[in-house]
Amino acid sequence: MEIVLRPISLSRICADLYSDDMRRGRALLWYNMATTLGSTLGPLISGFAVFDNWRLSYWIGLGYGGICFLGVLFLIPETNSRTILDKRAKKIRKTEETDLPRGPHEDDTFIWQNLLTKVLIRPVRMLCREPLVLGSCLYLAFQYSILYIYLQSYSIIFQGITNLKVLFTIVDTGISKLDIYGFNTGEKGLAFIPIAVGTLSAFPVNILIEHVYLNACSQDSPWTKHHGARRLPAACISDPLIVTSLFWSAWTSRPSIHWSSSVLSGVLYGLGYTLNFNALLNYLVDGYASYASSANAASSLTRQIMGAALPFAAVPMYDALGVGWASSK
Repeated sequence: MEIVLRPISLSRICADLYSDDMRRGRALLWYNMATTLGSTLGPLISGFAVFDNWRLSYWIGLGYGGICFLGVLFLIPETNSRTILDKRAKKIRKTEETDLPRGPHEDDTFIWQNLLTKVLIRPVRMLCREPLVLGSCLYLAFQYSILYIYLQSYSIIFQGITNLKVLFTIVDTGISKLDIYGFNTGEKGLAFIPIAVGTLSAFPVNILIEHVYLNACSQDSPWTKHHGARRLPAACISDPLIVTSLFWSAWTSRPSIHWSSSVLSGVLYGLGYTLNFNALLNYLVDGYASYASSANAASSLTRQIMGAALPFAAVPMYDALGVGWASSK
């Protein structure tokens, strides 16, 4: 539940705080970078933690989550404008001992049916009735699934999984077909660092794309008239980066090629994935500003379903196809 609600509330907070499209886009970019960094730094930390005790990685996650929860609980202020006005109205009435003013929501009666309609039904309705939401959500869910399959492939490529029958065809070596590089869990965690580097590189690249867009707007270029011109160029650039990184990793992951080649493919993947994800999430917020939470709820619903289900196919797929074809198909 927390995984689903977090991006929903975050997108709405950014929509409340930033009326300027560019500033809101950068704020959401930092959030998307943080989530991707978590997926890459987690294996690094836990990979070395398990050397001491397998429980330690869970204690680290629990402690970090507890600190973040306390920070959210006590340090992040309210951002919803109507709730802020309600609180201000109550404070004024209390200090001045008057019956006015009244906040925009103070006289509203809480009805469970309204909560059900707005929170649960509206995202599903938008998913079914809005082609823009449906298309964006399905594509984001697909990219989300590819991310977790890609992360799973690191265990197969760098560490080896003993229940796989055939990972690739070895002609000129006597190395086990179940082990390409033979890393331990800590060394495998270090292999995720290039993905983090690529993720951090998304910020300067995004600034460059914004600069190109603003220059094109000043020259009144025709392509800037499109409603998605602010966001979609980054998504168009990101797709070739993702595909290139997948093929790079697929066909250089073999004992005859140094492990650094396969590791460095993560730079392109981290960059491409972050740009793609940020562009489409911002596209949804731009298109449905007042309903940004519902649009992102629909996106989060499809992402979590696909992200939970499709990676189950990773190990059988690598078993049947081998690293090269499984990573690049």
